[in-house]
Amino acid sequence: MKKLIAVALVLLSLKSLAQQTDQDAIKQTINTMFTAMRKGDSTMLRSTFAKGIAFHSIANNKDGSAALGIEKRG
Repeated sequence: MKKLIAVALVLLSLKSLAQQTDQDAIKQTINTMFTAMRKGDSTMLRSTFAKGIAFHSIANNKDGSAALGIEKRG
């Protein structure tokens, strides 16, 4: 019984460690994105996005109407 409890505790601790590692990786990606934006480094910024992502933007045309822009990353 003690071995079963010990194995269960080890498995639970490994799962929480993996979740923390995932969270750390996500935080690092976000920090890199904002650092790239502050520096104006498009190459660094591009490295934080997955291939196939689509960027959407809204801007006003010269006549004042709204226009949707879509830029896809290949």
